[in-house]
Amino acid sequence: LASISVPVLILQMTGHYFVVHGELFYRHAGSSDVTLQYIHGADHYGWPINDAYGDTQVVLVEAIDRWTARRYV
Repeated sequence: LASISVPVLILQMTGHYFVVHGELFYRHAGSSDVTLQYIHGADHYGWPINDAYGDTQVVLVEAIDRWTARRYV
């Protein structure tokens, strides 16, 4: 990760047990443009872990869209 110099988007699903990994990737990425975006209540695949979190896949796609538009549109 330290050798990556392009913009990096890390999407971390908080309903999955690998939450710490996203934070480690963020800290060790070599790019000067690194974003760690949490998708609250989403499992590993982006699906909501229960109805209280709403449509987490929409949140996920909107996060990608916003991030990409700020850099490439």
